[in-house]
Amino acid sequence: MEIFSKQRFSLIEFKDIEISKKDYFSEHWRKYNFELEKDDFLGAFINWEMMGDVPQEIECFMEGINELRTLAISNLSVIICSFAEKGKTSNEYVRIDAKNISVELFKMSPFSFRCPDNLIVEIEEK
Repeated sequence: MEIFSKQRFSLIEFKDIEISKKDYFSEHWRKYNFELEKDDFLGAFINWEMMGDVPQEIECFMEGINELRTLAISNLSVIICSFAEKGKTSNEYVRIDAKNISVELFKMSPFSFRCPDNLIVEIEEK
């Protein structure tokens, strides 16, 4: 997936995703699944103070999502995961139009005063 390799994400095939993550997010898996791994990606959210001032790294990630959508991919979901442990992890699930993705991703910033452990965003096709 060259779209995200430019941003230094590693692509993890579904068969290689940790079993605990597979179990935890089982109801959200689709026909095709993969994990984008980047150790410092969540750090980009830490200093995101204002919704309208999107950090470059997150802006590039959103551009990658939009590029994926041009490939006629339907039922696209994005899961931003800080950790996945049943009974201990808080999730927020939203279904949105793609133009609102930055509003939803901002929830992962501590400045949003929401900051769930995991954000599950289903992007609707319009």
